[in-house]
Amino acid sequence: MKNGSLMRRVLAALLTAVLLAGGLTGCLSKEKTEELTRYDPAAIVARYHGDLSTGLYIFPKELPGEDAEYHLELTTNLMDTDAAIILKYTYPRAEYEKEITRLQGITAVISDGKESVTNTVRYDEDSYRYPAYVTIDGFASTWEYALTDEKTGTIVYVFLSYPVIKDLEKEYGDYLKKDRSAYEVKDPTAGYSLYCHSFDGGKSFTEFDDDWTETPAATEEPTTEEGNEMKQTTLSFDSFDGGGPLFTEVIADESVVTCSGERKYRKPDHEKMNGAGYDMVYTFTGHKPGVTLFSVMARSPIADNYDKWYVVSVDEELRVTLSHLGTLDPLNDQVPARWLEIEANGTVFYARPEENDSWEEFAEFLREAPLTLSLHDYGNFEKVGSLPWEVTRTDTSITTEPGDVILYNGDQITVYYDTNTWNFTRLAKIPAVTRPMLLDVFGAGDVTVTFRLVEHEELSGEE
Repeated sequence: MKNGSLMRRVLAALLTAVLLAGGLTGCLSKEKTEELTRYDPAAIVARYHGDLSTGLYIFPKELPGEDAEYHLELTTNLMDTDAAIILKYTYPRAEYEKEITRLQGITAVISDGKESVTNTVRYDEDSYRYPAYVTIDGFASTWEYALTDEKTGTIVYVFLSYPVIKDLEKEYGDYLKKDRSAYEVKDPTAGYSLYCHSFDGGKSFTEFDDDWTETPAATEEPTTEEGNEMKQTTLSFDSFDGGGPLFTEVIADESVVTCSGERKYRKPDHEKMNGAGYDMVYTFTGHKPGVTLFSVMARSPIADNYDKWYVVSVDEELRVTLSHLGTLDPLNDQVPARWLEIEANGTVFYARPEENDSWEEFAEFLREAPLTLSLHDYGNFEKVGSLPWEVTRTDTSITTEPGDVILYNGDQITVYYDTNTWNFTRLAKIPAVTRPMLLDVFGAGDVTVTFRLVEHEELSGEE
């Protein structure tokens, strides 16, 4: 699609203001439903794509489960269609990780016939109550994003076009931007959209052009010499010229993954302006299966300073998954940042702690010294060893997944590389690892494993 639908949306905003001033709504038709059988993003795109300027890539193509919650409201006006589409679903753990991988790989190619660009989904930890994958942020008075709650496995998918915030506030307030004034768009071209790009410095915009039904997979780059396709994932952080945070990044093992950083200004001419906002976008490329640590330090003389850490996992197909591990942000009371390191045969895995009393007690033991144990294989699904002390149990019925660190019977610790259902206490979890990745390190028999608590209470460079 070309520039027509965007211009129509800009004109629609002006016309809507005139109609409202005259006491008219201009409403031609309205569709509203919460019936799960009506969930069909491809049909919505096919019917309304000229008005909504989206491919709804953030939404799963099919309903993820019968216990999902769905809200659809479409109001067609004289020149446009306003929309509020919300889907909420709690995934089983393995399906949640798979869906996160899909969200991380969303891209759209825009071409004007002479050149093309590939836009990528953006990751935003600051604007919403939950970490968000964002495909549209205010462009043409439209927002499209997925809110993720890793603890519960819940994802909320949202598409809003000319939203009436007061109508959404009561039931869906938790899914809106923390800063409600962000919905008061003055310049409809100032935001971000995965689906469009300006090739002439903001004078006109070209929208993506595809069959409107396919959700893209991860960005695929040319093959390596070994014939393996490299698949990239991006991570972005907000900043601005003239005092905004400057970023320093570190990858623990660059043989597993590398990254490149690029400033992306929010308007084509912004890089010429002092104080202009931009995103620092890191693009990650996997080189071999494995797990490593990515850290980024943000330093500013006038804005918040913080450190963030992420687990970077590269699977057997070289797909890259980023999982937030910890944030140290003293001004916002995010102290300390901590996690569990699990080292075996020279390789380190990074596990996120569970928020329960058992983990706190286990961590207290590790504060005295790291713990090295000999773990043996059991049941073809776990490595298990005896603890030198007993830890209070907070058992629940759990179906384990690869990467679960489990307390069993109060005096044994296990690292699972496959599934098993029993009453356990989960202490921590290694995100986005597979059975082959774990067994490649642990081996088939006994293995010596060191458990180490990592805690950061002061920003890097200030300790």
